[in-house]
Amino acid sequence: MLLIAYLLKVSTCLGLFYGLYYFLFRQFTFHRLNRIYLLLALLLSFMIPFVELEQKRIVEVAPTVAEPIVMPQNEVFEGEINAKSTENEGIINGSGQEVFDSEIKSWLLTLTWDEWSIVIYGMGLLVALIVLIRRLWEIVLLSRQQQNDANKDWIEISGSFTAASFLGFIFLNSKALTEEETQQVLLHERTHAQLFHSADVLFVELCKVILWFNPIVYLCKKSLVEIHEYEVDEHLATQLDAKTYAHLILKLAIHSSHSLIHPFGKHPVTNRIHFLFQKPTTAMKKLLYAFVLPLILAGVLAFAPRKEVIVYKESVAKMSVAKVETAKDVPVKVYPLRVHNKHVWWYFKQQKMEALNYFSESNLTLNDLCMLESGGVYYLVNPNSLNIKDIAEVNRLTAKRWKVEIAIIEHSLDAEGKLAKISLAIKNLKTNQLSAPEIIDMAEARELGKQGAYLYLEMRNPYWKPQITLEYGDKSLTVSKCSKMGKEHQMSAGLKLSKDQIEYAVYPDKANLPTFQKVSAYFKKEGFNLMISNEKYDTNQQLSSFDLAVTNDKNEIVNRRIVLNNLRYYVHLVTRPESRNRYDEPLIIRANKFSRKIQIETTTERSEYFKKKGLLKPFIPEKAEVKPPKTVQNEAITEENSEEFSKVVKDMYSKDIFFKRVQIKAKIDGVKDVLIFARSGEGVTATGLAVAAGKFPVYYLDGVKVEEEIVKSLRPSHIKKVDILEPAYNRYSAFVKEHKLDVKNEKFVWMVRRAFDFKKLPSPNLSYSTR
Repeated sequence: MLLIAYLLKVSTCLGLFYGLYYFLFRQFTFHRLNRIYLLLALLLSFMIPFVELEQKRIVEVAPTVAEPIVMPQNEVFEGEINAKSTENEGIINGSGQEVFDSEIKSWLLTLTWDEWSIVIYGMGLLVALIVLIRRLWEIVLLSRQQQNDANKDWIEISGSFTAASFLGFIFLNSKALTEEETQQVLLHERTHAQLFHSADVLFVELCKVILWFNPIVYLCKKSLVEIHEYEVDEHLATQLDAKTYAHLILKLAIHSSHSLIHPFGKHPVTNRIHFLFQKPTTAMKKLLYAFVLPLILAGVLAFAPRKEVIVYKESVAKMSVAKVETAKDVPVKVYPLRVHNKHVWWYFKQQKMEALNYFSESNLTLNDLCMLESGGVYYLVNPNSLNIKDIAEVNRLTAKRWKVEIAIIEHSLDAEGKLAKISLAIKNLKTNQLSAPEIIDMAEARELGKQGAYLYLEMRNPYWKPQITLEYGDKSLTVSKCSKMGKEHQMSAGLKLSKDQIEYAVYPDKANLPTFQKVSAYFKKEGFNLMISNEKYDTNQQLSSFDLAVTNDKNEIVNRRIVLNNLRYYVHLVTRPESRNRYDEPLIIRANKFSRKIQIETTTERSEYFKKKGLLKPFIPEKAEVKPPKTVQNEAITEENSEEFSKVVKDMYSKDIFFKRVQIKAKIDGVKDVLIFARSGEGVTATGLAVAAGKFPVYYLDGVKVEEEIVKSLRPSHIKKVDILEPAYNRYSAFVKEHKLDVKNEKFVWMVRRAFDFKKLPSPNLSYSTR
């Protein structure tokens, strides 16, 4: 798009310059001056968009107090390492380099309008260049027809034109001319060669190749060749009789079949004869050419890119402000800038830390500039470590080699001297163009940063345009917030909060009800209601299908039955047909904040291309190994070993299981049954209830006594609260009396369903008989 924008600026400048010539200068007899003007107009049109206007801005910076951290040398810059990164991981699950090669073949299907415009321009440029080469070759063929007669210094031809010239060659059909007329024509063509008119034509032809789409450049060439004729006519009128010469012009007034040569009688005869007998324009009118200066100035101001030089001046906050302390505010450590030539994910993996996208404690240390040899330049920083000095250092490292930098459009400080708001953009130093500014509320960002949120500045990416996003969330849900429009906001999977839309993309293996509930809250803030119902589970207790419905504030609804196995495929490579790799399509839920339009999609353009090529095969689930059902005796945990207990709870959550009965070995009481309840929501994630072997507690669900089979049918997302009461508890009697329970010194489990969305979730059948 930068190329197209540049060409449009050139075209606009050329249109202004040519308009001044057409409406004012072309009536003057200053043919040499007009020739120079048109040539300069072409040159200036190409040069003005490259002129850079520099302005200096002084920015006062509050000093950043950073706790010094001693780091190994290899953390500051990771030595000589492989340039290729794993940043494209996840495009095709486990497919490898071969699938990526297959995707490249489908690039036409994924081109944006900007990329299509460049493709179309390139095709036109190629055609125009071929046409120019063909015309030059025709002249070469004509020049090989040199006569053997030593008395002739021209090439005798029998074409459709009588006389023409190009560079040092003169082409003449002398059969229709007298000896005197032949000498006059030869003098005319030699004058063209002496004035280097062919060089002008070649220059304009090259401009036509570049601006093949612009009609103004064709008019420029036509006017310039006309000026050439006027200039030669003016020169010869002083040597020949004007009337005789005019008669010769009328006689030879025929059209040429070639656009590069100067034929004697090609151009409008009336204009040539008019200028031949016209009185010279008064010299005072040359002052009118001064109008070019304001036109150049206007072009520079309108189209020249601005370069802002920021001078950082450190300021000290007032003592009265510095003494202000915020109550109960836990300070967050500020981390220094680190530089890598691989992506920061690789760095964390090398340090054996948790993956970046899990929003773990390692994210608190983020202040990392990644400059990949493959061309990617990324800056990831926790908002609590963001400061203007580090931005200046990042710009120093990226400007020289990669020609990109972070532009601070504006910023403000709070009473403590911290950044309150900052507006950032990515600047391309080659074209001096800025990306859309991203305004960041630093107070909000710093709070999110305490939970691992980070600013992701994609400064230079070979695949996408530059963008600045705030990434936050947790292990199950990544949220990307950006002020770009949804089509320009790049994110492979997760929740995308754009200027015009909210979008959630999830691959089938990651789909689960707890995450859908988190996503539903974000949709609800924008006036949309996302509902999941009638969910089914496979033999491994994994979510297999469900009904998805999304409504807006206009009572419009879009619903769909989602079968997750229908989103799973195997991709078979053309180069290696015997191999197969998993390829999953995402489920995409999209809602437009402005139009209120709702969309549910289960395929992408890339997937459609693979399907047309026959590369995708249906997913066939592997048959699960038949194992004997677990009993109390074959699943046991040790009371003292909390890791085993946590492992069971984690397994329950991954399989979306609310209730489980396992065996525990206690030192004092021996073997006991333990009931584990896992629930979503605030508070304790799992509760263990120890009961005597063979005994069962009493279960209450929303105040109704139910059987254990009912409890087994529940999911963690259904339950808001689980409480266990025993007769030994002080509040036992008061609780039983308050709720009028029918228990006789028995342990009972009190469960309360979530009111959040239970109307849309399948409700357990409470008609089972109770004890």
